[in-house]
Amino acid sequence: MYRQAIQSYLSKGFSIENPYIMTCDLETTGFSEKKHDMISFSAKICDLNLDIKDEVTVYAKPKKERWTQAACDHGHRIQLQEALTFPDPRKTAIQLLHFIKPFKSEKNAPILFVSHDTSGFDSRFLKAFFMNQMLIESYWKVFQDDYRLSTIHMARRLGVELEDNKLPTWAKKLGLELNHHEVKSDTDVCFAVFKYILENSNVQQRMEIT
Repeated sequence: MYRQAIQSYLSKGFSIENPYIMTCDLETTGFSEKKHDMISFSAKICDLNLDIKDEVTVYAKPKKERWTQAACDHGHRIQLQEALTFPDPRKTAIQLLHFIKPFKSEKNAPILFVSHDTSGFDSRFLKAFFMNQMLIESYWKVFQDDYRLSTIHMARRLGVELEDNKLPTWAKKLGLELNHHEVKSDTDVCFAVFKYILENSNVQQRMEIT
Protein backbone atom coordinates (compact mmCIF):
# COMPACT_ATOMS: atom_id res chain seq x y z
CA MET A 1 0.00 0.00 0.00
CA TYR A 2 2.78 2.45 0.91
CA ARG A 3 5.42 1.23 -1.54
CA GLN A 4 5.16 4.26 -3.87
CA ALA A 5 5.12 6.74 -1.00
CA ILE A 6 8.19 5.14 0.60
CA GLN A 7 9.98 4.90 -2.74
CA SER A 8 9.41 8.60 -3.36
CA TYR A 9 11.44 9.51 -0.27
CA LEU A 10 14.40 7.27 -1.11
CA SER A 11 17.46 8.59 -2.89
CA LYS A 12 17.52 8.08 -6.64
CA GLY A 13 18.84 4.68 -7.58
CA PHE A 14 17.50 2.89 -4.50
CA SER A 15 14.67 0.46 -5.03
CA ILE A 16 12.66 -1.54 -2.52
CA GLU A 17 13.72 -5.17 -2.82
CA ASN A 18 13.16 -6.24 0.77
CA PRO A 19 9.51 -5.74 1.86
CA TYR A 20 10.40 -5.06 5.50
CA ILE A 21 11.15 -1.82 7.31
CA MET A 22 12.81 -1.30 10.69
CA THR A 23 11.85 1.78 12.70
CA CYS A 24 14.16 2.19 15.66
CA ASP A 25 15.81 4.26 18.36
CA LEU A 26 18.81 3.76 20.61
CA GLU A 27 20.52 5.36 23.60
CA THR A 28 24.26 5.70 24.10
CA THR A 29 26.89 6.69 26.66
CA GLY A 30 27.93 9.69 24.56
CA PHE A 31 27.85 11.22 21.11
CA SER A 32 30.72 9.53 19.26
CA GLU A 33 30.37 5.94 18.06
CA LYS A 34 34.19 5.71 18.18
CA LYS A 35 34.42 6.68 21.85
CA HIS A 36 31.08 5.63 23.35
CA ASP A 37 28.76 2.62 23.57
CA MET A 38 25.17 1.82 22.69
CA ILE A 39 23.36 0.77 25.88
CA SER A 40 19.77 0.31 24.71
CA PHE A 41 17.99 -0.31 21.44
CA SER A 42 14.37 -0.73 20.40
CA ALA A 43 12.90 -1.56 17.00
CA LYS A 44 9.67 -2.34 15.21
CA ILE A 45 9.66 -4.41 12.02
CA CYS A 46 6.76 -3.74 9.68
CA ASP A 47 5.85 -4.57 6.10
CA LEU A 48 5.00 -2.19 3.25
CA ASN A 49 1.44 -1.91 4.59
CA LEU A 50 2.97 -0.71 7.88
CA ASP A 51 1.59 -3.76 9.65
CA ILE A 52 3.91 -4.50 12.58
CA LYS A 53 5.39 -7.99 12.37
CA ASP A 54 7.64 -7.98 15.44
CA GLU A 55 9.34 -5.66 17.92
CA VAL A 56 12.21 -5.84 20.36
CA THR A 57 13.89 -3.86 23.13
CA VAL A 58 17.35 -4.83 24.32
CA TYR A 59 20.09 -3.51 26.59
CA ALA A 60 23.87 -3.85 26.49
CA LYS A 61 26.51 -3.40 29.18
CA PRO A 62 28.88 -0.48 28.42
CA LYS A 63 32.54 -0.15 29.25
CA LYS A 64 33.15 2.09 32.27
CA GLU A 65 35.74 4.16 30.44
CA ARG A 66 33.23 4.93 27.67
CA TRP A 67 30.60 6.30 30.04
CA THR A 68 29.68 10.01 30.24
CA GLN A 69 27.44 11.40 32.93
CA ALA A 70 26.23 14.14 30.59
CA ALA A 71 24.49 11.60 28.35
CA CYS A 72 22.75 10.24 31.44
CA ASP A 73 21.74 13.61 32.87
CA HIS A 74 20.50 15.11 29.60
CA GLY A 75 19.30 11.97 27.86
CA HIS A 76 18.52 8.41 28.87
CA ARG A 77 18.76 8.91 32.69
CA ILE A 78 20.12 5.38 33.12
CA GLN A 79 22.71 5.38 35.90
CA LEU A 80 26.08 3.68 35.46
CA GLN A 81 25.48 1.12 38.20
CA GLU A 82 22.27 0.00 36.50
CA ALA A 83 23.92 -0.07 33.07
CA LEU A 84 26.69 -2.33 34.39
CA THR A 85 24.03 -4.98 35.15
CA PHE A 86 22.92 -5.11 31.50
CA PRO A 87 23.71 -8.20 29.37
CA ASP A 88 27.08 -8.68 27.71
CA PRO A 89 27.02 -6.69 24.43
CA ARG A 90 27.92 -9.70 22.29
CA LYS A 91 24.95 -11.59 23.72
CA THR A 92 22.75 -8.60 22.88
CA ALA A 93 24.17 -8.40 19.35
CA ILE A 94 23.40 -12.08 18.74
CA GLN A 95 19.89 -11.57 20.14
CA LEU A 96 19.35 -8.77 17.63
CA LEU A 97 20.57 -10.92 14.76
CA HIS A 98 18.09 -13.65 15.74
CA PHE A 99 15.34 -11.01 15.90
CA ILE A 100 16.16 -9.72 12.41
CA LYS A 101 16.80 -13.12 10.77
CA PRO A 102 13.16 -13.90 9.77
CA PHE A 103 13.04 -10.64 7.80
CA LYS A 104 16.25 -11.06 5.81
CA SER A 105 15.99 -11.28 2.06
CA GLU A 106 17.23 -14.44 0.34
CA LYS A 107 19.42 -12.19 -1.82
CA ASN A 108 20.54 -10.15 1.22
CA ALA A 109 18.58 -7.10 0.04
CA PRO A 110 18.82 -4.62 2.94
CA ILE A 111 16.05 -3.80 5.36
CA LEU A 112 15.06 -0.13 5.21
CA PHE A 113 16.37 1.65 8.32
CA VAL A 114 14.10 4.43 9.67
CA SER A 115 14.98 6.71 12.58
CA HIS A 116 14.20 10.19 13.89
CA ASP A 117 17.58 11.82 13.38
CA THR A 118 19.23 13.91 10.68
CA SER A 119 22.86 12.77 10.69
CA GLY A 120 22.60 8.98 10.66
CA PHE A 121 23.43 8.91 14.37
CA ASP A 122 21.41 5.78 15.11
CA SER A 123 22.64 3.78 12.12
CA ARG A 124 26.27 4.73 12.82
CA PHE A 125 26.03 3.59 16.44
CA LEU A 126 24.30 0.34 15.53
CA LYS A 127 26.96 -0.43 12.93
CA ALA A 128 29.73 0.37 15.45
CA PHE A 129 28.00 -1.88 17.99
CA PHE A 130 28.16 -4.88 15.64
CA MET A 131 31.68 -3.99 14.58
CA ASN A 132 32.87 -3.94 18.21
CA GLN A 133 31.42 -7.44 18.67
CA MET A 134 33.22 -8.70 15.54
CA LEU A 135 29.86 -9.26 13.83
CA ILE A 136 30.06 -6.61 11.14
CA GLU A 137 29.71 -9.14 8.30
CA SER A 138 26.36 -10.20 9.73
CA TYR A 139 25.36 -6.52 9.91
CA TRP A 140 26.10 -5.98 6.21
CA LYS A 141 23.81 -8.88 5.32
CA VAL A 142 20.88 -6.91 6.77
CA PHE A 143 21.63 -3.20 6.41
CA GLN A 144 23.22 -0.81 3.95
CA ASP A 145 24.65 2.59 4.93
CA ASP A 146 22.64 4.72 2.51
CA TYR A 147 19.44 2.67 2.60
CA ARG A 148 17.82 4.59 5.40
CA LEU A 149 15.22 7.30 5.96
CA SER A 150 15.07 10.13 8.47
CA THR A 151 11.56 11.01 9.60
CA ILE A 152 12.87 14.54 10.22
CA HIS A 153 13.96 14.92 6.59
CA MET A 154 10.71 13.33 5.42
CA ALA A 155 8.64 15.77 7.49
CA ARG A 156 10.55 18.74 6.07
CA ARG A 157 9.90 17.54 2.53
CA LEU A 158 6.24 17.00 3.30
CA GLY A 159 6.06 20.59 4.59
CA VAL A 160 4.60 19.80 8.01
CA GLU A 161 4.52 23.04 9.97
CA LEU A 162 5.73 22.47 13.53
CA GLU A 163 7.71 24.75 15.84
CA ASP A 164 10.44 22.12 15.54
CA ASN A 165 10.79 18.51 14.45
CA LYS A 166 11.76 17.15 17.86
CA LEU A 167 10.11 13.94 19.00
CA PRO A 168 8.23 15.54 21.95
CA THR A 169 6.69 18.09 19.55
CA TRP A 170 5.56 15.30 17.25
CA ALA A 171 4.16 13.31 20.16
CA LYS A 172 2.07 16.33 21.17
CA LYS A 173 0.83 16.82 17.59
CA LEU A 174 -0.20 13.17 17.31
CA GLY A 175 -1.73 13.03 20.79
CA LEU A 176 0.71 10.41 22.03
CA GLU A 177 2.36 9.94 25.39
CA LEU A 178 6.15 10.03 25.26
CA ASN A 179 8.73 9.09 27.85
CA HIS A 180 11.51 10.80 25.93
CA HIS A 181 14.88 8.99 25.70
CA GLU A 182 13.30 5.72 26.80
CA VAL A 183 13.99 3.68 23.69
CA LYS A 184 10.69 1.84 23.33
CA SER A 185 8.67 4.99 23.86
CA ASP A 186 10.81 6.90 21.35
CA THR A 187 10.48 4.07 18.84
CA ASP A 188 6.70 3.99 19.22
CA VAL A 189 6.48 7.70 18.43
CA CYS A 190 9.00 7.45 15.60
CA PHE A 191 6.87 4.75 13.97
CA ALA A 192 3.76 6.92 14.42
CA VAL A 193 5.53 9.86 12.76
CA PHE A 194 6.64 7.64 9.87
CA LYS A 195 3.10 6.38 9.38
CA TYR A 196 1.61 9.90 9.59
CA ILE A 197 4.01 11.23 6.95
CA LEU A 198 3.27 8.38 4.53
CA GLU A 199 -0.48 8.68 5.04
CA ASN A 200 -0.30 12.41 4.32
CA SER A 201 2.11 12.31 1.39
CA ASN A 202 0.99 13.32 -2.06
CA VAL A 203 2.81 10.46 -3.81
CA GLN A 204 2.80 12.00 -7.29
CA GLN A 205 4.15 15.32 -5.99
CA ARG A 206 6.85 13.57 -3.98
CA MET A 207 7.92 11.54 -7.02
CA GLU A 208 8.21 14.71 -9.12
CA ILE A 209 10.59 16.17 -6.53
CA THR A 210 12.96 13.17 -6.47
